[in-house]
Amino acid sequence: MEINTGILYRECQQICTEIVEESLQNFNASDFESIFHMSEELDFNSKIWECCDGHEWVIYTYKAMRLCSECWSEAAEDHMHEMGQEFTSFTDHATAFAFAIMYTECQRVMFDLLEGLDKQAA
Repeated sequence: MEINTGILYRECQQICTEIVEESLQNFNASDFESIFHMSEELDFNSKIWECCDGHEWVIYTYKAMRLCSECWSEAAEDHMHEMGQEFTSFTDHATAFAFAIMYTECQRVMFDLLEGLDKQAA
């Protein structure tokens, strides 16, 4: 399994693009000034959480450990501290940290994606 920050970014970009496309299919965008206002209504963070929580890089310990070793981020570490997570084993820690890496990267990618869509609409 090859993984690095570029592969992580592309995976998160695909996840976020799918979330936005699915969310906008049945939503009246004319009710909002910008896509940022829509993002709260569409609850993108919960959808990102669900996608990351079930992602193979998080649920499979070996892949989680690879993600942790290749794509460590301070944002992910901060996320874990904010959540107040405590662990009983290394594998618990690896999967939780892998989730935090994916979740924080997806949040960053989603912000960039929404910002780009907002600029296109303006």
